[in-house]
Amino acid sequence: MSKELSNNRLDYLDAMRGIAAMMVLVGHFINWKFKDNPINQVLSYIFNANDAVSFFFVLSGFVLSWAYFQNDTKPLAINKYYVNRIFRLFPGFIVALLLCLLYYNRHQLSFERFLALFIYNKEMFWEEFFMFRGYNSIFLPGWTLCIELNMSFLMPFIIIVGRYNRQLLKALLVASLLASYILGFFFFHFVLGALIAAFYNEIISQDFKKSFLYKYRIAILLLSILLFSVRTNDRIFGSYDNLKYILAYLKIDFYTITGVASALFLLYTLHFKSAQNFFRLGLLQFYGRISYGIYLAHWVFVIAFYDYWDKLLPAFNGNKTALFVFGIAAVILLTTITATLLYYFVEKPFMKLGKKVADKIIAVWTM
Repeated sequence: MSKELSNNRLDYLDAMRGIAAMMVLVGHFINWKFKDNPINQVLSYIFNANDAVSFFFVLSGFVLSWAYFQNDTKPLAINKYYVNRIFRLFPGFIVALLLCLLYYNRHQLSFERFLALFIYNKEMFWEEFFMFRGYNSIFLPGWTLCIELNMSFLMPFIIIVGRYNRQLLKALLVASLLASYILGFFFFHFVLGALIAAFYNEIISQDFKKSFLYKYRIAILLLSILLFSVRTNDRIFGSYDNLKYILAYLKIDFYTITGVASALFLLYTLHFKSAQNFFRLGLLQFYGRISYGIYLAHWVFVIAFYDYWDKLLPAFNGNKTALFVFGIAAVILLTTITATLLYYFVEKPFMKLGKKVADKIIAVWTM
């Protein structure tokens, strides 16, 4: 059994998740106040915050299913799987939600405010707390976590389909695209990730060099970059009216296009060792480990910085560029520190606790 299989993970994918998280952080920062700045418009092609989400979802579909396709004897205990996912997603999210809530209410901390928020639920805090039907108004990036949680509940069934017959995943992918109006745009992404996981051995094999994807790999990589930038192009140039009309008619979204691009990026990395070695660099691995915390923590720091923009500007003699550079450096630093603390003191302990709880549930279930 290979080291990768015995660990049930591919370590270089962590760095890809970390890079995507940093794309979200920087993308939100540069487009918060100055999205029409020409320099920031160019940077938006690199720091594409919106469509980094597509990559997250495709990668989640792959990671959540890969070990089960690599080892056909690995039991798929759904109740254990669900417990682990809940303990993985909720603790960090709850901390981020409470941080945002504390920041928003920093000028009105009182017992009456406490009652309004937590007892009378006047702002639907508890709906957001439990990720109920995608409701979010305090921690706005929480909409992606609602999708992650809901799709995580569906992943065992996608895995079962793929284990029964991998070819059925292709049919399910087409069905997810045709039924996107009913299932949502992102079911497609998770099925796409699972499909790549199901054919992982073929992708990394030497026979892959005989495939169409390998033969035209440079052109396909360039096409992937273009597809991944379709939303940014449309926002800056507004040149995709016909495409948007077709997509609207088919009831699909730009996210579908960037999902395909994300899948091609993932395919490229899975096959090419040079890409994997790059993503194994120490700093990238570190940011990969704390990537969930980066995604969670960055929001409140970006909000806070721009809330105090006008008050900070005189300290920089009115130099907006200097303040902008200072701000992005400060947000990255504060987010990195907070994400590190989240990883070691929230995420890791609760992941361990989740495994213990899941094991106990399995023990009781099988008595």
